[in-house]
Amino acid sequence: MTTPEALPPDPDRAPANEEPTRVRVHTPGDFLSVVPVLLGFQPDEGDVVLTGLDDRNRVVVTARFAQPTAEHFTSEQLGPMLSNLRDAGTRAVMLTGYGLGQQITRPLRQLTALVDPVLPVRDALRVEGDRYWSYACQDPSCCPPEGRQFQAETASTTTLRVAGLTAEASRDELAERFRPPTGTEAEAASEAWAQIRRRPVSVAAGRAAVDRALEACRDGQPIDPTQAIELAAALTALPVRDHAWAHMTSEHRMAHAALWSNVLRHVPLEAAAAPATLLAWTAWQQGNGALGHLAADRALEADPKAYDYIDVSGQDPAERAAADTAARDLAICRAALIAHDRRRCWTVTFVDTEVKPPQAREIGRYGIKYAAEDA
Repeated sequence: MTTPEALPPDPDRAPANEEPTRVRVHTPGDFLSVVPVLLGFQPDEGDVVLTGLDDRNRVVVTARFAQPTAEHFTSEQLGPMLSNLRDAGTRAVMLTGYGLGQQITRPLRQLTALVDPVLPVRDALRVEGDRYWSYACQDPSCCPPEGRQFQAETASTTTLRVAGLTAEASRDELAERFRPPTGTEAEAASEAWAQIRRRPVSVAAGRAAVDRALEACRDGQPIDPTQAIELAAALTALPVRDHAWAHMTSEHRMAHAALWSNVLRHVPLEAAAAPATLLAWTAWQQGNGALGHLAADRALEADPKAYDYIDVSGQDPAERAAADTAARDLAICRAALIAHDRRRCWTVTFVDTEVKPPQAREIGRYGIKYAAEDA
C-alpha cells in the first residue's frame, strides 16, 4: 500500500462573514488566463469552454465540451442546458475553443449560432498556444490575422489560486489526485477490504471514526491506508455516511476534499462509492465542478444503484452510462449548474470598461468592451 501523504493546512479558517475574493478581468487575454483556473484544468486541444455571465458580468458557471464536432450541437440537445443556464442566473456567455482553426472553427461557430438567440454570445475566441483570435471582431488593428498574445499567469490567476482554485495541466492530472491503488497495492487493499467487511462495525463506532478523521484532516494530519479502509467500511452504513455528509461544512471544504481524496487513493473500487460521493460534494463546495464530476464518476462506477442521488446529470444511472459523448458533455454542463454553490469563496467579474476612446475598443457586434491591452 502507499504511504500516507501529508495533507495541506486548512486555508478555510477565515470568519464566515469574510468577504469573498473578487477578481476583475479587463481584456480577452486576462479572461483567457483565468479560464483554466475556473475549469480546474487546462483544456485539451479541440475542447470548447462555455463561460456563463450574470447580469452584472460575474462568472456563474464554466463548463467544457470535450472535443466536440459541429454535429454534436443541435437545438434539441442544447435547449435543456440553456434553460438551466438561465435558471442559474446566466444572461450572456463567452465561448472559447482550443486548437487549430480547421479543428475548432466549425463547431465553435455552430455552437455560437445556436446559443446566441437564447443567450447573447459576448465573444467567441480561439486559443492556440499563447495566442488568441476573436471570431466576432473584424478590426485588424484590434484582432490582427496573426492573433494576439496573452499571458497564462496574471495577477488574476494568482488571486484565484490564493483563494484555493487551481488548474492542473490536464483532466487526467486532476484525476491523479485520487487515483486508486494499482498492482500489489491494489491486491493488498482488496484483501484488507474483504477482511474488514467480515467484522461488523456499529453505527456509534462508525460515527466516531468519521469524527476522528475530520478532526485530523482539519489539523493537516494524514490518514494511513488502514485508517482509510476502516473509514470507507464505516461509511457503508447509511447513518454513518449521513453523519459524515452533515459535517461537510463549507468552512473546511479544502481539508475535507483532501481527506476524501486520500481515502480514495488507498481503497479498492468496491469501497469507493461513499468517499467518492463525499469528495464530489466538497469539490462542488469549492466551485470545482471538474473535480466533482471525476469523483461522481468514481462513485457511480463503484455503485451505480445505491448512489443515484449523486447522478447530477438529470438521468438515471443506466441512462447516463449509455449516453453518447455529446449527451454526456451536455450532462456535465447541466451538472455544474445543478451543483452550483453560491457560497463560493470567489467572484470573477468581466468588466464593461468605462474608459473613453481611443483606449476603449468594442469587440464585435455583441457590444462587450475591453480596456486596450496596451493602454
